[in-house]
Amino acid sequence: MAVTKICLNRGCKKPETSKRGGVVCQCEKPLWRYQVSVTDPKSGKRIRYTYKTKKEAVAQEAKLVSLKAEKRDFLEVKPGYTTTFNELVEKYESFKRDDVKRFDDNIKKPLGRAKDHFNDLLLAAISSYELSEFMAKFKKDFEQEYNRKPSRSTINKQVHVLSNLFTMSVEWGMLDKSPFEQMKNGRKRTLRVKEQNREVFLTPEEANKLLEEAPDHLREIIIVALNTGMRRGEILGLRWDRISRSWIYLKETKTDDQRQVPINEDVARVLKVIKARQMKEGTFEKSGRVFLFDGKPLSSIKTAWYATCRRAGIKCRFHDLRHTFASWYLKKRKNIPALQKLLGHKEITMTMRYAHFIEDDLLEEVEAMSGMVNANLLPTHC
Repeated sequence: MAVTKICLNRGCKKPETSKRGGVVCQCEKPLWRYQVSVTDPKSGKRIRYTYKTKKEAVAQEAKLVSLKAEKRDFLEVKPGYTTTFNELVEKYESFKRDDVKRFDDNIKKPLGRAKDHFNDLLLAAISSYELSEFMAKFKKDFEQEYNRKPSRSTINKQVHVLSNLFTMSVEWGMLDKSPFEQMKNGRKRTLRVKEQNREVFLTPEEANKLLEEAPDHLREIIIVALNTGMRRGEILGLRWDRISRSWIYLKETKTDDQRQVPINEDVARVLKVIKARQMKEGTFEKSGRVFLFDGKPLSSIKTAWYATCRRAGIKCRFHDLRHTFASWYLKKRKNIPALQKLLGHKEITMTMRYAHFIEDDLLEEVEAMSGMVNANLLPTHC
């Protein structure tokens, strides 16, 4: 049993002993750690403890010598020193794949980047410094691959997945403390980037321009989105058996809560036309889905959407149609609690971000109260 100085860089050759008795490494930036290894007398497995400083390693060595002298049959091993990053990712993927919608888009890529970097590194060897190094390398590699800097949302998504990964590792007993917890608040903020407000609210003129440039199948989807505030996935996955009279009944939503969406005259007209067309083509009972293209259920409208936006000269995302619905509704009805139900927000705070659309109207309504009090009783000077 002895303290060994090692380099944890991936692909690093075993450090050699110099003529003076020191340890040298061929890496440009060696990631030095001190390691103590011992054989567990109970399981016969080789256990390695890795530390940043030699002082910590020597202290652990003394503890192990004492335990061995007392002929203990169990050596306490911290989980972070026996679990690799790859093992954590494997468990995390199996846990999240069924739990998170759109796993491939939101989690798979960020996890893959981190897995390629940390690989079989022990969890205990990943500190806040290694996380910062990884994020710097991620930004550099992204720029070289795509010839542009990563967007703010891409950076934040990468940080969020890593943060959640290590949080779950603590919950599962694989690690005592997340490396994100080692960071001070200021350093945490340097990993995440403040995103700009990207919400776009279309005017009726812009919406009509978009409808004019859209192909038939996309025009019908846009009309439904502008009149219901439904999300893209909710619209594309809409089935005829979820529509009854003047209501759309949504079972699968982002918040996992069922929601009822009222159907106005514009949406009813669109659905009537689609149903008649599908009955004529013989696809109504065959697919069960409302929105089809060439007789098959639509799974993506990305290409058609951005082509339409270019022709219309409007820069916006499909999700901005949901924001537009909210703004139009408040200008007409000024009922925030009702809008919360229509959009399916769990918390009213999510809906309150649209409140500025009715601020001027509220000021006018309060101003209407002027004159109710006798003017002679109002103060005339300070």
